[in-house]
Amino acid sequence: MSFFLQSCCIIIAAALVQGNFVPQPIGIMVVQGPTNYKELLPLGFLAFQSGGQIVSSRLLGFNEVPTTVLTSVYSDLASDPKLLNRDNIKRNRRVAAVVSLLLGGIVGGWISRSAAGIATNFWIAAVIKMSIAFCWAVWKPASPSALP
Repeated sequence: MSFFLQSCCIIIAAALVQGNFVPQPIGIMVVQGPTNYKELLPLGFLAFQSGGQIVSSRLLGFNEVPTTVLTSVYSDLASDPKLLNRDNIKRNRRVAAVVSLLLGGIVGGWISRSAAGIATNFWIAAVIKMSIAFCWAVWKPASPSALP
């Protein structure tokens, strides 16, 4: 249910931007005149989604991978006493998180600067998140005899 609600928040943010309720950013914007607070609506929906994403990663037992920021990942990597050990699954997850967020940021920036615009990033994220929600909904739980 959490992933479904998160994807709904992204869909709402995408619809607000694509429907021109909120103008798409173009280059460096200089604010002239009064602030248009409706531009903060997509940010609110995305922030709520990010909070749900963090809670989901904690509930699933992946505390070593904060899925929205890199600061704690860098700190955990730097302070890991087993950093150079051959078999270190937590280190591997942290490194994968850093690489994934970096690549996602680069691809997202390219898409945002293209004719597709920033709304396309939101739609891509919504499809991925909704796909995950669907997979969770149809995933069959392991039988008690298969659990360790």
